[in-house]
Parts: sequence; structure tokens; C-alpha cells
Amino acid sequence: MEQRCEIVMTGVGGKGVLLAGRILAQAAMSLDKQVVWLPSYSAAKRGGPCDCSILISDDRIPSPVISKADAVIVMDPSQLDTFEGRVKPGGTLIIESAGLKRRINRDDVTTLTIPAVQEAVALGDSRVANLILLGTYLEMTKIIPPDAIESELEKMFGGKEELLAINKKAFNKGVSIGSQSSQYTPQETPRQSIQGEIVIDEKHCRGCGYCAHFCPRGCITIPGDKFTPEGYMLPIFSSPEQCTACGICSWMCPCFSIEVYKIEG
Repeated sequence: MEQRCEIVMTGVGGKGVLLAGRILAQAAMSLDKQVVWLPSYSAAKRGGPCDCSILISDDRIPSPVISKADAVIVMDPSQLDTFEGRVKPGGTLIIESAGLKRRINRDDVTTLTIPAVQEAVALGDSRVANLILLGTYLEMTKIIPPDAIESELEKMFGGKEELLAINKKAFNKGVSIGSQSSQYTPQETPRQSIQGEIVIDEKHCRGCGYCAHFCPRGCITIPGDKFTPEGYMLPIFSSPEQCTACGICSWMCPCFSIEVYKIEG
């Protein structure tokens, strides 16, 4: 690897941004590298903006501040406007595609857009999207070997075999995507015979719109004429025939006000 590598991971609370950065930092430390992991988050830990900077070097690191990074991993497109300009020319920009509404404005960096949440849902747990993005980045840049990350996962989830297995599977999925990054084409998730039912708790909904914004099939909308008892605009389950019970809306909800149920048949 190069003498010094600077990475920024960004997203919103609850998506494993800080955890992915810490796993990378600890893996680099296990290889006797000089490492800084600097997290930043708002008071609203779930759903609020957060990011972390990771510096990895063979030499001592005089300052933890990163103005321009070698790589930026955007785990939530809502943070793209803020962090797109933080990538050095010739650097790497990896972006979660769920909720991405615009084109990337940089033509001087290597860019890869990945439906990591969709891939994670296909693996069985939407929460491991962060490991998919991390695996993709490491395979594209090869700053540390993948087995160093797997060793850290074993330390973190030792004794929790199901969690360890799904996190390893997600990380290796990311490595696979990274190995074919120049030819990677997302696969459409098969419809199958599963439908979903979404229940929204009006008492706890705060009208943030995350559910409608991130739903990959447009099943949820915010018409603007329905409100919660506190006066927040209420989302509605407008296209139940399109729902596959993927659970992304529930996972993204910062208020824990959405439940998703699978309907077989």
C-alpha cells in the first residue's frame, strides 16, 4: 500500500458508517500501521448525518485532519452534495445508489455506484450494506488484505455465529463487486411470490420522508394532505402491489414507526 491513505466514510446514523470505519482502522492497526479514526455525528444519532475519517500510514501521523481524501464512501446519498468535493483528483468515490437522485459531477475520480442495501437485503439482512461498501472499496484499492477485515469481524462477532456469517458474507460480496468494478452491473431482485404489508405508527412518525425517499419500488408516498396528530406530513402505503417486503423503509426510519410484514402466496 501507499505510505499514507486517507478515507472518509459518510452517511446517516443507524447505517453502520462509524462501525465500518472502526473495523477498517482496527484491521490496519493489526498490521502494525499508524492509524487515526476520527468519528463525527450529530445529537440525533439515528437518522442524523455522521461521518468518520480514517488515516492509515507507515509513518507517524502528525495531524488527523483530512481536507481532501483519497477515497470517499457515501453510504447515504443525502450526504453526496457535502462530500463529493472532498475526493482528491484521481481518487475513488463509492456511493450507495438507494435514494440517489442525480448524476455525479466529478469526472476526475473513479466512481462506482452500488445498490448495497438491495444486495444486503438479498443476503438476508439490510444492516450489512456497510460491509458490502467496505469490501468493494478494499478490493478496488487493496490498501490492506481482506483477511485482515475478516479477522476483525471474528473478534467482534465471536460467539455470535449468525452475525459473523452474515457480516462475512456481506464483506465478501463487496469484494466480489470490487473485483469486477469496471464491468459491474446490478442484478434486478426477482419479484418471486412474496408481497409485503406496511404499517405506519402515526403517533411516532415525524414526517421525515426517509421511507418514501429510499423505497426502491415507490410503494410509499407523501401526498401532503394527510398529517399525524402532531401535524407532521404522513406517508402512505400507496402501491401495495409493488411491495416485496424488503424492509428498507423500516430500517431507514429514524423513529422506529414502520413495521413490515411478509405475505406469502
